[in-house]
Amino acid sequence: MTTSAPPPARTTDDPPTWDLTDLFDGPDDRALLDVVEGTLGHAKAYATRWRGRIADLDAPRLAAAITEYEQLVLPVRRASTYANLRVATDGDDPARQALAARLAEVTATAQQEVLFLELELLALPEDRIATLLQEPALAGHRHYLTTLRRQREHVLGEPEERVLTALGPTGPSAWQRLFANMSSSIQVPRPDGPPRPLEHATADLQSPDRRVRDIATEGISMALMGELRIRASIYDTLVQDHAIRDDLRGHDSWLHVRNLANEVNDTQVRALVDAVTARYDLVGRWYRLKARLMGLDTLAEHDRYAPLPLGDAPQQFSWTEARELVTAAYADFSPVAAEIVEMHFDEAWIDAVPGEHKQPGAFCVAVPGQHPWVNLSFTGADNDVMTLAHELGHGIHGFLQRDVVQSSFDVPLTMAETASVFGETVTHRRLEAASTDNATTLRLLARRIDGEIATIFRQVAMFRFEDEVHTRRRASGQLSVEDLNGIWMATQREMFDGAVQLGDRYAHWWSYVPHFVHSPGYVYAYAFGNLLSFALLERWEADGDRFVNAYLTMLSKGGSESPEDLLAPLGVDLADPEFWQSGLAVLEGLIERAERLADTVTTARTTGPSAGALPGR
Repeated sequence: MTTSAPPPARTTDDPPTWDLTDLFDGPDDRALLDVVEGTLGHAKAYATRWRGRIADLDAPRLAAAITEYEQLVLPVRRASTYANLRVATDGDDPARQALAARLAEVTATAQQEVLFLELELLALPEDRIATLLQEPALAGHRHYLTTLRRQREHVLGEPEERVLTALGPTGPSAWQRLFANMSSSIQVPRPDGPPRPLEHATADLQSPDRRVRDIATEGISMALMGELRIRASIYDTLVQDHAIRDDLRGHDSWLHVRNLANEVNDTQVRALVDAVTARYDLVGRWYRLKARLMGLDTLAEHDRYAPLPLGDAPQQFSWTEARELVTAAYADFSPVAAEIVEMHFDEAWIDAVPGEHKQPGAFCVAVPGQHPWVNLSFTGADNDVMTLAHELGHGIHGFLQRDVVQSSFDVPLTMAETASVFGETVTHRRLEAASTDNATTLRLLARRIDGEIATIFRQVAMFRFEDEVHTRRRASGQLSVEDLNGIWMATQREMFDGAVQLGDRYAHWWSYVPHFVHSPGYVYAYAFGNLLSFALLERWEADGDRFVNAYLTMLSKGGSESPEDLLAPLGVDLADPEFWQSGLAVLEGLIERAERLADTVTTARTTGPSAGALPGR
């Protein structure tokens, strides 16, 4: 009988796996089972104590009712986080899927029992709530109550809300789980080996070898064709579900519910999108320069993230090297930030091992009273280092806000991406500072500009894809794969300003973007956060330590204040109509710097796999 060899022992230079025992000891932990088995009873007991009494409570008693509600919600949130983190690293495990689904059902069932709290709060007269908001006993819940009131015109009666909540696990949540499970099982074919997970293949899009990039792109396109019509049907169903709920709740646009949650108005978001769209010329300007530096007439879709063939060869980072670089970059900004980053590494708060059934993408999850958890697939590419820096920015934010109460813990998406993008920026600066020649500096600067283009312009182009999908679905009915492909290509081509050739094989790449399915309207927050980070970077350069202290204080407040109030001490005014243009001017300055550096280096048009057109392309 032949037995397989044991897996090789892990070393300190291997990407780590996380330790979830700070949440629960395992799926059989008695504390976890108590949440599953006892939450509904606790919710019913809460309803018995407080239902029908909210209007008569004074401020201290109302604070007690809200605090007790938070204490009911928090264990379920911790348990759901634990279950979903386990699914993220192995979405093909039926037991993990079952626990996550069971907790979704528990949450929905218990939520039906406590819906009355927010409905009764929303029913309070304006003068009554205005008086309560001035009471010291409710100071910790003031922002929660203020933002809740904005939902007043969009809630239904309790019977209707109970029905929608009850249907959640078998409605939108079920479709989202199915999409996630399908995405985690995507295997990309390759000509010289067995299929591999999507995350592994996308790393090859940054290869210096053009043929490797082309093969990866072809393989990804082929893999995404599998079950494409099913994923398209899932997406179309969720878009229509979104429309039905908007109609029931009286939202006047598909984006309104997202903007309410983000604490911005539709006009502000449209101003952001219009400002970015109006500068698509920067995208074309950059990619034309990049094509010249690569010795190409025009870039193809698989050339966008290629490193420039300049200076020192692009570094393949070990885990230790990535850790040291990112930690040092954060230390350049703040010793406090660097210390928190070190805790993520030392305390096993990161899972960075690529897995066959690991869900695509990277994320950071934070829970009140706990440290954060960071998830990514680290293959050693420089983009993985930037992803690590990005997610650790979220981690710093989550750690600093850990003592914020449950009702004010969650940060609007517009603010959630600020610390992460800022982390990428300081890491780029660290890399560029170590360069010793113009060619290497230009290559590193190009990597930074590639990232800024992706975070600002590509995310806005993806938002415009969503906008067109939701708008057309409401006007014309069901959208086919061909409809979705056409919208995707139109919005992408407009962004590239004619500087990148997009082949037909790129037409269905919308179909693996999880944000479209799980968080409609999310993606504009990346552009918001990036342009905001430019403004914050300028404040840091001007004010030094004074800015750092104010910035960390802002992060520690979580979602307990509005974005405007959080940013005011940092000298940022989101109402300024020139705000977005000033951020785009910073990016234009980076491109101008790249153009000047390009005049100092010589690149010869080369032949072979690293440059020039491929045969048949």
